[in-house]
Amino acid sequence: MALALTSPKAETLLPNLEANLDEQSLSNPSYVLGQHWFRKLHGSKHFINFPPAYDYLRSALAQLLPYTELYQKNIEIGLLNSTKSNAFVLPGSHMFLYSDMLSKINDEQTLLALLAHELAHLDLKHYERQSQHSEQEKNKAMLMMGAGIVAALAGAQGDASSALFLSGIANQQENRLSYSRIQEVEADRQAKKYLIRAGIDEHATSKLFFTFFQGTIGREPIEFLSTHPIPENRLADSLSTTPIQSILKQGDQTQFNQFRATLLAYRASLMLNPDTYIQSQINIESDQVYAKALVALINNDKEKANSLAKKLNVTLYNQAYLKARILINSGKIEEAQAIIQHKLSLNKNQLAFIELSPDSHLLSSTQSQQVRLLQYEKDIINRIHLRQAKEAKNLALTRAYEAKIVFSKGQGKSALNLLKRAEFVADNNDLIIINKIKEEIFSTIELEKGNKIELD
Repeated sequence: MALALTSPKAETLLPNLEANLDEQSLSNPSYVLGQHWFRKLHGSKHFINFPPAYDYLRSALAQLLPYTELYQKNIEIGLLNSTKSNAFVLPGSHMFLYSDMLSKINDEQTLLALLAHELAHLDLKHYERQSQHSEQEKNKAMLMMGAGIVAALAGAQGDASSALFLSGIANQQENRLSYSRIQEVEADRQAKKYLIRAGIDEHATSKLFFTFFQGTIGREPIEFLSTHPIPENRLADSLSTTPIQSILKQGDQTQFNQFRATLLAYRASLMLNPDTYIQSQINIESDQVYAKALVALINNDKEKANSLAKKLNVTLYNQAYLKARILINSGKIEEAQAIIQHKLSLNKNQLAFIELSPDSHLLSSTQSQQVRLLQYEKDIINRIHLRQAKEAKNLALTRAYEAKIVFSKGQGKSALNLLKRAEFVADNNDLIIINKIKEEIFSTIELEKGNKIELD
């Protein structure tokens, strides 16, 4: 049975549904739905705001995306701080990764295997194929997504994915479980293709699942395994083909290590003794210092943060950004500015450092008007515009950009209220900007109404 599923002949059974459809077009109902729930999670208190982590994740996905058949090679990404270990996708090319997942992943190739698996679910149009069955099934899927989002926003430690993954494809009802297992086989097979084409170890997927299986021995099941139902042949493959990898084959792990340390620092911030957790999870001393300094910043422990910041390596992107943040937080603007100016002299387009710079006019109109910006980049630009409006004491634009920000976090009614208040105090020049923001928000709301998604 397993051989039949992985044979070349079986590949012809996979329909390439809507292969040329823009996954991120506003005319695509899946994207409208995914964007709605993405905004909800974006507004969760568990959403991680650390731009260098998103920069890395975007570059990691870029190693795989050229080898997919996705029409749009942009994936909207979100990072959630959680005690749970999971990753999931939303329709319309949205992907989420939980911070605790990095406690299970120790090298970049294994992370790429995870990302490849999630990309495969999107590439194979699993949500679209599931929702084709009936309107009743589609409505049920939307309700399950909503239940998961509500759980996350209520503070359930980001445990949205149990109800959220692929709009309910992972529903544990027996009559649907076998269907989702078939999809897991499809995703496994497709992910392996990506890895081979990208020159990445194809056995990394086996290593990934073997790590998860080991983690379940004598413990509660890992969330990723419950939301990704296990085909019987996957366990056998993971147990029998786990490769012995050479460290030399993994290449430079510096950027991955910084990403891993970042997410584990956020994970540690949820604990009573974060330093002990960090030392148990991170072997490199300099990365331990970085993670501890980030926890201190998250917890607003200025004294500890400043002490650890002295040991940070500013030649590394993440650590330079963190040190600048810590110095700004402590009022040491000149020291922070030296780091920021140096980084921008190397690359003037680094939005993360542009935001930290006291000269907010470093943001060019070209950067702010790009069409295919990801949400974390839009967040930075919106915060810069808001700061500019506040510095100019422009109440109308302050309210308008606040509206744009709260709407991106799923607060539609609050956004509309802020826009009304902005219009009330605006002059003619301000109204041009306000109307543009209003048109953008209203068009999204109207599209959601057309897809029977109610304004919150």
